[in-house]
Amino acid sequence: MKSITRVFLWGSLVLAVVLAGCVANPSRDGAAAAESGDYASAISALRPGAEQGDAESEWRLGAAYANAEPPLKDLAEAERWTRKAADQGYVPAMVDMAQLNLFYKPEKDEKAAADWYRKAADRGHPEAQFWMGMFHYSGDGGVNKDYTAAYM
Repeated sequence: MKSITRVFLWGSLVLAVVLAGCVANPSRDGAAAAESGDYASAISALRPGAEQGDAESEWRLGAAYANAEPPLKDLAEAERWTRKAADQGYVPAMVDMAQLNLFYKPEKDEKAAADWYRKAADRGHPEAQFWMGMFHYSGDGGVNKDYTAAYM
């Protein structure tokens, strides 16, 4: 009888794990919607997770607001959600904060971009490391012109 109970319990555990994998993942669903260009669905799918403090959902929600077409495009919301994720240490959000400051805002802020790129670069993000090299090469963004640092 003990072996039947043990098999039943293990079987139940395996079934629970399998079913847990089938449950909808709002971050994954939101990412899929955004990739297909359906930013309204992406925003709807990502908002609950973002409001609960999930850094990936916050980051993806910020990206959806940044990349959507008007009237959904909202750079203030993009920055708000992306910053929440970046402040939690979510490295892709740090890179996006840099890009918001450098490429999306009407008045770019190179110093803020360099600060965010530096944070991400210090955590090993290759794109951020590239951009820090460019800042060191050009001396922009409040970064000292330093060819050795640019090379590194």
